[in-house]
Amino acid sequence: FINLTAIPEGLNQFYLENMKRIIAEGASDEFRINCFRFMSFICAAQEPLPQTMVQNIMGEDAFRRVKGKLSLLFPSGAGERINIVHKCFIDWLLRSIDDEDENKSGIVDYFVSKKDLRVAHRDLFVMCQKSFDCVTTE
Repeated sequence: FINLTAIPEGLNQFYLENMKRIIAEGASDEFRINCFRFMSFICAAQEPLPQTMVQNIMGEDAFRRVKGKLSLLFPSGAGERINIVHKCFIDWLLRSIDDEDENKSGIVDYFVSKKDLRVAHRDLFVMCQKSFDCVTTE
């Protein structure tokens, strides 16, 4: 039988080569960590996130450096939202999400781990909560 959930042939290598090019081995640890924070936010979201939301969480300087490097895979869309090049890229980033080792880091092998995803959900929740705290109900 054909595995309908498998990533199309050739895309694994395409994504891996692009990640190696974008997040080169010589990149600073801080830059690599910020790239994976950014990708974790995108993976955690159920829809394209506003750039300002991610920028507010990461800080303007870190956001601009990461967004500039990752723009091929995460282009800006309508309404200044962060889009993805293709849905299967998120599937590729989450390919190890079912691993038993929750503390496994994807920074070396280019994947978003359970721990990364959990932290991203928390950070997004905190940002949403701050936004809603500003809204008064009268």
